[in-house]
Amino acid sequence: MTESETQGTTTTAADAAARPDYRRWVYILLVFAGGCVGATLRYVREQAIPEWNGIPIGTMVENVVGAFILGWIIEGLTRGGPDAGGRKKARLLFGIGMMGGFTTYSALAVDSVQLFGTHSVWVGMLYGFATVIVGAGASFAGIGMGILTVRKHS
Repeated sequence: MTESETQGTTTTAADAAARPDYRRWVYILLVFAGGCVGATLRYVREQAIPEWNGIPIGTMVENVVGAFILGWIIEGLTRGGPDAGGRKKARLLFGIGMMGGFTTYSALAVDSVQLFGTHSVWVGMLYGFATVIVGAGASFAGIGMGILTVRKHS
């Protein structure tokens, strides 16, 4: 029984429509499903790309690739029209869910700190900064791809 039913009221369609997105089950499930796929892809990447001379190249690769794909998805969806309906669902499923599950800032931070101890502070700092700088470039490239994709289909 819902809270409104226990208080003698019922939830109307207007009440449900006024509910914020983060409290709508369909949106929560889209982010959850995308996150499951993204985390699975990250696990597959971890198995496929081992460390190179003690440097976690795979984490850098997944964050850079994820930045590119996220830029592409968000720019393409934004240029395609308002954030509603299928575009909103695609953003939640692929952008927030899948790319959020695939990329990992926490692993980047931990890997950088571990490199401070196993290699040197400079290697750890270079790894962290290079990931952020290359990731930003990949994001801009993804945005460019989103622009080209929408122009091509318009």
